[in-house]
Amino acid sequence: MKKQLVEPEFFRPVNVEDIGPDGLDLEIEADPKERESLRERLGLLSLDHLVAALRLAVSPTGISIKVSGRYQAQLSQECVVSLDPVELAVDEALEAEFGPSSEESDVLLALDEPEPVEPLVDGRIDLGELVVQNLAMVLDPYPRKAGARMPEFNQNFENTGTPRGESPFSVLATLRKKDD
Repeated sequence: MKKQLVEPEFFRPVNVEDIGPDGLDLEIEADPKERESLRERLGLLSLDHLVAALRLAVSPTGISIKVSGRYQAQLSQECVVSLDPVELAVDEALEAEFGPSSEESDVLLALDEPEPVEPLVDGRIDLGELVVQNLAMVLDPYPRKAGARMPEFNQNFENTGTPRGESPFSVLATLRKKDD
């Protein structure tokens, strides 16, 4: 049985051969269907806009391709406290370098080491997936709406969880008297 590859939600491949000596400037934008798929993938309430302006340039050695530019997104996430929408406008720089894959791609790097070169897959770079991965890294994993507070669950209890006016020891003493 032949394994079927799933195409990413925001697939924007560029063949390395299409990048000339002067580089290549591209603008990519997610259409409504792609944004809906990405909204589901990233766990967002909405993804109203996703666009990137990118420059691809061949390195002086001709071995790797550098991608740089900016991406912008307009989205909303669910507040972890109130469940209300938290609106977010993203405008971020993006940089990545792609080159021939190496066997060392799975090696862990120290914090002070430069980012590894991303492997080229079939001589192509998927700019859409590059943008989505960078967007996923800037999302707040615990978005909180300004001023959102945890609800009071029971007005008869203080922060300690014991009834007002009674200490935990007095409650225990009362239970002990009932057992005697």
